[in-house]
Parts: sequence; C-alpha cells; structure tokens
Amino acid sequence: MKCSKCKEDKEASNFAKNKAKSRGHDYVCKQCRNKNIEELKTKVRLDERVKEKFCIQCEETKQAVFFTNDSRIRGGLCRMCKDCKNSAGSRATWINLKIELEQIYQPFERKAAHAKSS
Repeated sequence: MKCSKCKEDKEASNFAKNKAKSRGHDYVCKQCRNKNIEELKTKVRLDERVKEKFCIQCEETKQAVFFTNDSRIRGGLCRMCKDCKNSAGSRATWINLKIELEQIYQPFERKAAHAKSS
C-alpha cells in the first residue's frame, strides 16, 4: 500500500484500519498521521498564546487568565471572559425558562379569554 502523504510503499500493518475507506485502511500511514498530530499540538502552546485579550461582551481588555481555553479559536482563548460567559449562561437559562413557561401558560390564557367573551 502507498501512503498518500509520504508516497512510500508500506505494508498494510503500517496503516490504521478504517472500514469507511474502500481498501479497509486509512490512506495515510501511522507514522505520517502521528507527525501531523504532533504538529497540530505544538501549533498553539501556552507560551505562544496572547497575554491579554479583548472581551466582546464587556468590551474590556483583560489578562489571558480571565478567559477559558478554546482550541478552535486563534490564540487558543474564548472570545468572552469567564465572568461574562458565566453571566451569559445564566441569562440564557432564565430566558429559556421564561419561554417554556409562556408556552405552558399560553393555552390557559386563551381558554380564559374565550370563556370571558362567551
């Protein structure tokens, strides 16, 4: 089998099994896959991260320790600080609860209004 990354011919045991692929193995050998994983891990390290960040919620610049980690975002830190994220989460919970309660009590209000008009 030939690795699609390093273009070397290798035995099937050097490729991870993958039933989704037509040949039953990955197209990239285990060594190339492991190198790629290591490169991705070293891409964003703590010492390379930003020291300060701007919070989009409270619009303040704070030290990096006030932000949660998020590997999906450039710089590795969340867009909102921990305080804003926590308060936004609790607000979202109350808003969802309010919507649920309105959906529960709305039919009763309609029946009461219909009964008054009859």
